[in-house]
Amino acid sequence: MLYKFSSVFHNEFDGYIALRASSGKTYKDEEYILADLDRFLIKTKTTSKVLTEDIIMIWFQSMNVKPTTKKRKAAVIRDLAKYLSSLGIEAFAPESPRGSYDYAPYIFSEDEFSRIIAVADNLPIPSYISGIQATAQMPFLVRLLFGCGLRLGEALSLCWNNVDVDAGTLSILYAKNKKQRIVPMSDSLTKLCAAYRRSELCGSEDADYLFGNREGNPYCQVWFRMLFSTILKNAGIEYTRSVKQERGPCLHCLRHLFVLRSFSKAEANGRPLSDSVPYLSTYLGHNSVMETDKYLKFSYEMYPDAHDAIDIYTRGIFPRLGVSE
Repeated sequence: MLYKFSSVFHNEFDGYIALRASSGKTYKDEEYILADLDRFLIKTKTTSKVLTEDIIMIWFQSMNVKPTTKKRKAAVIRDLAKYLSSLGIEAFAPESPRGSYDYAPYIFSEDEFSRIIAVADNLPIPSYISGIQATAQMPFLVRLLFGCGLRLGEALSLCWNNVDVDAGTLSILYAKNKKQRIVPMSDSLTKLCAAYRRSELCGSEDADYLFGNREGNPYCQVWFRMLFSTILKNAGIEYTRSVKQERGPCLHCLRHLFVLRSFSKAEANGRPLSDSVPYLSTYLGHNSVMETDKYLKFSYEMYPDAHDAIDIYTRGIFPRLGVSE
């Protein structure tokens, strides 16, 4: 274990983690959460070996984390409470906190996206990149993420046998939730994909991966995230978080921009959101349209025209429970 428990429950916490490890279950996340609770028990000078409701609730109230993080912590404590109860120790099992999805993506403006493309097309090789391959691939990667709404991991796992240039499609075989799907490309992106292949920027002449190094292995995500940070800096796109958990501009925001542009184009063509959302949900590889709900939540400051249409749609389809975090 990486953390040495020292509170009144140190033996029980050790036993709980050891039990999970011996049964083949994951325990790193559980160890991290119990370490946080352990420090809290020490700070509050808790000496009684009873995990009361007051202790857990005060601990929860002291957290400055996302609702999803609290939900995960509550799940771990519920499991811990069962273990403590089996030892004859009184332990409170908290209910899962209910809260809405709280991630608001950064949406690039038309001007910002144009600057991103311009910088990506003329990006110098940063000092932290060994070789030119990833830098040379960045212009096509940015266009692919935006043009198809792919997750970064989906794009980096693409092999050339997943690409049908004649049909203009990509076969996504390794995706979140293990949902395989076929993603169509626009005609212009299909032509660009074919030109990219001919340029051999993807690595060796017989490269398997679209975004591979000269040894033929796929690049890991961290290289392209670092490159994109350089692109944002050179494009003059700065961002200051207003709250601790807020997420700034990143490559995943291109997926959100793709969704917004898709909705805007559908509206311009007279197609209502109620018709577009189910198809787009499948296109994105979501489990349901409820998962697509979070892609309808973004700052409308740069795209005010989209506000009314999306607000009217989500008001009827996705009920708000009004439950506090």
